[in-house]
Amino acid sequence: MTGHDHATLVRDTAAVPGAGPATELLAISRNGVVAGLPIRTVGPDDLITAWHA
Repeated sequence: MTGHDHATLVRDTAAVPGAGPATELLAISRNGVVAGLPIRTVGPDDLITAWHA
């Protein structure tokens, strides 16, 4: 996820019913996220761990 992707996600969050400025953003990515973005990240290992739990 790049800074551009993050900006698009923040912009489009306004169209999601119930979402607001306090809504935590979440990225699910195979390729990672640019460091420093204010977003929670879930990668492949996290998904596999959760699935096995």
